[in-house]
Amino acid sequence: MNSPEPVHTAKVTLQVGERQFNTTRENLVRESPFFATLLSENGGHTQQDGSYFVDADGDLFEHILRYLRRGVYPIFYDKLKGHDYALYLALLQEAKYFGIELLQNWLENKNYLQAVKITYTYEGAHDKTENGPPVASLTAPANTEVEWLNIHFRAEKGWICPHEISSHRLDVGKCVMYSRNRGEIQGRYAHYTTREGFIKKCTTTFDNSVCTLSPAILADTESLLPPPYIRDE
Repeated sequence: MNSPEPVHTAKVTLQVGERQFNTTRENLVRESPFFATLLSENGGHTQQDGSYFVDADGDLFEHILRYLRRGVYPIFYDKLKGHDYALYLALLQEAKYFGIELLQNWLENKNYLQAVKITYTYEGAHDKTENGPPVASLTAPANTEVEWLNIHFRAEKGWICPHEISSHRLDVGKCVMYSRNRGEIQGRYAHYTTREGFIKKCTTTFDNSVCTLSPAILADTESLLPPPYIRDE
């Protein structure tokens, strides 16, 4: 017959509001005095199905449990809407209720603002196309938005070298002789439209170190709580 599993590693089922969660006692009591008391010998009573009822918002508790399991602080950020401050505030109240001091301090200090960084850069740019307006063809990483600023267009006439030798644009005679000696088609003049202005690049980066609880700090939280209770069988 298998020996009973120690209580501190045993599976625990929680009924939080209308939702049910499965985890271990160790995850719950490591940082939360609320759960250390609930799961102690003289703590709360289980329901008929063996679960513990917690009167809280199940959707918010999903984020609480994710933090308790891995020690990763939550980020609620959308590229278009920015941070979800209402959700941060609601989660802060839950952190206070469950006595999770590190998470509470992190949310109160708004450290999530340091996790997402937006960098703006500006650089002069121009492009040109023959017989028509320039077409934007800029390539950027997925986390970077590119925008043209202070755009103006200028019409001009220029020499086109069939061999795409840049120096020939300024020395038409040299280009003609080069093509003639090779028996190839000579260059020609063409009308261009040049677009000039500034390119604004907006790059969004995520600093994972701001959201990750260091192992040393996580270990220190264990010493602040009562030792795991192991029931005598």
